[in-house]
Amino acid sequence: IHGALNLAAMFINSLPRDVSLPKAMLSSSGEIGLYWDTTELYIDLEFGSDTHFSAYFRDRLTGKERFIEYLSMNRNDLDQFFKDIGSSYSIAA
Repeated sequence: IHGALNLAAMFINSLPRDVSLPKAMLSSSGEIGLYWDTTELYIDLEFGSDTHFSAYFRDRLTGKERFIEYLSMNRNDLDQFFKDIGSSYSIAA
């Protein structure tokens, strides 16, 4: 669990300034999570290990859903993730 906590903290510290901070949660399976919940979207991140996390997106306006099972903290994965949530999902701070 310490690895998942560290990964979640690293993720929060890597958030671009224009993205609002997510809320913390603990899933029913005991995994550490972060989420954004707005009138337009829901994004749920689960940190099940010390190296990778998963992301679930639901656009409430269109009903579009997306699940990414295996994201890492490498710059390419994070850049793509932030591009998705920053432009497509508008969770600007």
